[in-house]
Amino acid sequence: MFPRDRLDHWAQRTPDLTAAVLGETSYTWAQWRTRILQPTDALAKAGSKRGDRTLSFDLNHLAIVELTFAASALGAGTVVGNFRLGPSQLAHILEDSRPKMVFYCAELKSVLAKAEAETPLPRMVAIGGEHCDYEQFLATGVVGATVATGSNGATTGADYSGVGPQDTVLLMYNSGTTGKPKGMELTHASVNEHSVVAKAGFGMKPGEMTMVGMPMFHVGGSYYFKVGIYAGVEIVHLRETSAATMIGAMLQNEDHRNPPRSEVLQSAGKAPSWGGHSDCRSVQP
Repeated sequence: MFPRDRLDHWAQRTPDLTAAVLGETSYTWAQWRTRILQPTDALAKAGSKRGDRTLSFDLNHLAIVELTFAASALGAGTVVGNFRLGPSQLAHILEDSRPKMVFYCAELKSVLAKAEAETPLPRMVAIGGEHCDYEQFLATGVVGATVATGSNGATTGADYSGVGPQDTVLLMYNSGTTGKPKGMELTHASVNEHSVVAKAGFGMKPGEMTMVGMPMFHVGGSYYFKVGIYAGVEIVHLRETSAATMIGAMLQNEDHRNPPRSEVLQSAGKAPSWGGHSDCRSVQP
């Protein structure tokens, strides 16, 4: 079983249930599957193949998940860069992982520019901001291309041809407490096994909701998101984690604005890392 298998499963079984939410952006399972097929095709058109690496350097964003699932279908791994790194640390990770492409947010462009003084940068794609070209890349597979009016990109996707369970899905870097940061390769098999065990432990079921606020560069953030996809629950994603953003996200949900359930909001206000309720089974701080 590969990571996108569960996405395909829920797109068929519960196509109209909400899959993922980030701020004002939300997708049903059917919509999100179609969305993720676009970067899969775009990366393939850009020459990404089995054994390659793609680096995401951004605050929490659904694009990181999209790119991870897309690259994994091609047998390529995704490096989720720590947005708290300095230029020299980032340069080391770029040299060590040798990604073919870097997807970054405007807030972190200056760090990349300084890292470039120490190591050459690969092709760059901006996510969000004034000069965003992520959506153009999804539609064409070409950096800086112009999207024709009415174009909605390819949606064929890949079928994991030639990809094996021991191929890398994520390359996570540790803190380097005994030297420079070291990359740890997480395979299709390990990601899947973790999701099976964690789903059983949390008792997640389709129709429930979970929240992911931990940074995606941490294995907890990336893995917990994948557990939500495996379980088929609605995943509320926080770009940055604070008491205000967590409570704000909860207030977007109708159940938490309902006066008879005021105890939910009260408990959340007292403790940012709050416990589960019937419609929000678990929260990753």
